[in-house]
Amino acid sequence: MAPLLGAAQELKPEDFLRGILPKHIEGSMPYAVLSNAQGVPNRLAIPKLGEDYAAFLARVLTGQCGAYFTPATFRADKDGKRRRGKHFAVALRGLWVDIEGTEAKGGYNGQRPVLQALLAFCKATGLRPTMIVLTSSGGAHAYFTTTENMDPETWQAGADALVNLARAHGFRIDIEVTQDRARILRMPGSIH
Repeated sequence: MAPLLGAAQELKPEDFLRGILPKHIEGSMPYAVLSNAQGVPNRLAIPKLGEDYAAFLARVLTGQCGAYFTPATFRADKDGKRRRGKHFAVALRGLWVDIEGTEAKGGYNGQRPVLQALLAFCKATGLRPTMIVLTSSGGAHAYFTTTENMDPETWQAGADALVNLARAHGFRIDIEVTQDRARILRMPGSIH
């Protein structure tokens, strides 16, 4: 029998992005942002027209301080400006949970307890994350990806169900992050 979470395999940032970013929808684009010297996210990362977005983001965000992305793709507002709000999201390709590595933030005391809690949750629910990103604070992000895009309503129903499962099994996750389809998440390989 295969282990519940499978064998660990390190992904390149580009492969991670290819696994989580929605398939292209004409007129929309995922959203990525870089921080300024003070750590405030304020600069959009926008590829050239026709450029492979996953390759672009991997190149621009890897190794950067304060590099974030969203697992959603967004449409522009009526004035043609790119917006990162939940009502501008048009597609997502997976759900995620943020598991804090500190008890003070409502999580667990370090990475080992975080991964033990994730494993217990997976055993209890039968869910298997497609990817797990370990954070420098001792936490983890677990991604449950799909092969096809989900519309925002379908995604929200899934995110709400995931939160309810976590509550039912005593799995301590950051509920706000899990239910926010426009959330910016730290890019794996970036510097915290």
